[in-house]
Amino acid sequence: MTEISQPSFIHGRAMLLAGVRQYHAYSQAAIDIPQQWADFKQQYADCYPDANARYGVICASDTQGFEYMCAVEVSSFEHV
Repeated sequence: MTEISQPSFIHGRAMLLAGVRQYHAYSQAAIDIPQQWADFKQQYADCYPDANARYGVICASDTQGFEYMCAVEVSSFEHV
């Protein structure tokens, strides 16, 4: 399994992102997030052939864990 690389934080423009959201316990995130990315790439790579960048987004959190989204930028949600 691939290790999680150091994250980068970028302040930029607003984007429309399409992807898969999953809840992760803090204690399992280092194991579960790489698997989430592997599943996302396997299941959805053909859906977004023009995606040049992929994004990992934390959508919500609580005391036990957080919701994480593997995503690509889309121009609209029309075909999502």
